[in-house]
Amino acid sequence: MNIWGYCITFVDDVDVLPNCLSSLARIPVDKIIVVDGGLDHAMMHHQRNFKPIREWILSRDECETIGCNGVISEYRWGGVPLVILENTLVSPGSQRNYALNWIDSQTDRPDWVVALDADEVESSEAESGMRSYLESLSEDTTNVVQPLLNLLQDEEHCAIGAHSSWLSHSRLHRVGSVSYSNQWHEHQNYVGNRARWTPRIIHTRMLFRRRLWIQRNAHTVRSAWKDVEIGGIPDGVNWYPLEWPAGERVILFDEDVRQYE
Repeated sequence: MNIWGYCITFVDDVDVLPNCLSSLARIPVDKIIVVDGGLDHAMMHHQRNFKPIREWILSRDECETIGCNGVISEYRWGGVPLVILENTLVSPGSQRNYALNWIDSQTDRPDWVVALDADEVESSEAESGMRSYLESLSEDTTNVVQPLLNLLQDEEHCAIGAHSSWLSHSRLHRVGSVSYSNQWHEHQNYVGNRARWTPRIIHTRMLFRRRLWIQRNAHTVRSAWKDVEIGGIPDGVNWYPLEWPAGERVILFDEDVRQYE
């Protein structure tokens, strides 16, 4: 079975992207595709300086370049072939369609696609069990939804209730079975049957509070999610320890991030 993973990125995603790419490499997928939306579409309320995605990826120890005579013929991340596509961002929906159309056009296109956002990783249970699970599915099952776990404060707490529940979009699907509306808050269209798989996707947007403030101008968690509540991690949910972005620290759930700036 051939599985590819992809991620759409903004320039301000570079400090969380290592977690995402390394999670895809641990599955392991057979190829990773990164769609770079360019330098002009970051979602920042407070300015920070970032390298372009390609330049940043090349600066990381996890990235290996293969070539000769100074000409790079292939990138690898964690040993997995990596393709960097550049497509100016219009909306997340259009970026996803761009990635999926490119994947579908390849002569060696995969059987299944794994989609993660830059601030997400698969749980250890998903990473280790994904291949055998997908191989067990009937041909008419075309896409799979998973529950999300939104981390809060540290890696021992999460949002509870609806904020850590089933996603409405599938992140695992057969090639050609899924498309998106070309909108910022994209709608997913699919053909065939949908399955549910309980291993979770781990979401870090609300964990890294300095990023949350810079991106969304949210100085407290509740200024981003008014009805969010914090609780412990459910039993049986694990993930590879996260790389925390430079400048991030544990900030208590009700604390104001601005006191640390």
